Formats: sequence, structure tokens, C-alpha cells
Amino acid sequence: MKHKLLMPAFMAFTVFLFACDRVAGHEEEEHAAAPAGDPAKDAEAVRKVEQDMLAAFKAKDAARLAGFYADDVVVAVPGQAQMEGRQAILASNERDMKDPAFSLDFTPDKVEASGDLAYSRGRYTIGYTDPQTKKPAQGKGTYLTVFRRQGDGAWKVVTDVVHAGG
Repeated sequence: MKHKLLMPAFMAFTVFLFACDRVAGHEEEEHAAAPAGDPAKDAEAVRKVEQDMLAAFKAKDAARLAGFYADDVVVAVPGQAQMEGRQAILASNERDMKDPAFSLDFTPDKVEASGDLAYSRGRYTIGYTDPQTKKPAQGKGTYLTVFRRQGDGAWKVVTDVVHAGG
């Protein structure tokens, strides 16, 4: 009986490993043209991207802001369904930025880069109109943003996870 259960589990595990290897191999091909960089310089480049993103948020320029996200970006924001793709992010930002009380400020606590990936984590404050009271409200929390170097060397957001509170 044990052998009957082990064989399907082994086969499923083998298929899983093969699939992971295929995906990893494809990603390596896709990003092979990206130049390897100096981790300190790459972290500084990511900090600059975040400064430019913050400027776009403050200017309420959703179109400019969308350019900082990769096509396959995934964003998780409290109270909302997970958003996937640059167009979903653009639509969400356009909606948020129409709110007269909307404001956003964030500060990275740490930025690190290695190879074609980098991350930034930090704290944010957000202003918005509370949908229940219809009055201005504020929130704060933490974030973790993952960046991937693109073929042209630019850094774009591929994952952004926001946590309310803290």
C-alpha cells in the first residue's frame, strides 16, 4: 500500500521540479541581456526609482506612475482584491487620485539589490476619503516592494505588498 502512494507522490514531485526548472530557464533567457551590476549602485538606482514614483504620486500623475511597473506586476493592498498587470495598477491609481483627500508619502527603511532583483521595505502614510464617513482620513503601514532589472537596465516594480497599521 505504501508503494502505491509513494509512486504518485514521487511523480508529482518530479513534474513539479521539471516545471520549476523550465520556468527558471525561461526567466534566465529573458533576462540574460540585462547587465550585471554593483549591488550598492543598483540599490541607489532603486532608491532613485522610488523617489520618482513618490513624485508621481504627489503630482497625482497615474500615467507616469504606471511606467514604473512591469507588465506582470502584482500588487496586494489591504481591503482590495490582488491586482495583476500594469493596466490594473493604472486603473486603481487613477481612481485613487481622483479623491481630493488622496495623498501618499513613503520612506524606505532598507533597500538591497543583488543581480537582477532588488527590494525596498519601509513605512507609508496615506490620506483618503473614508467611504463610510465621507470625511478625510489617514492610514499608515509598511510596505515591501520587489524590483526586477529590465533588459534595458531599468528597474521596475514586479511585486508590491502593502500592510496597514504599524
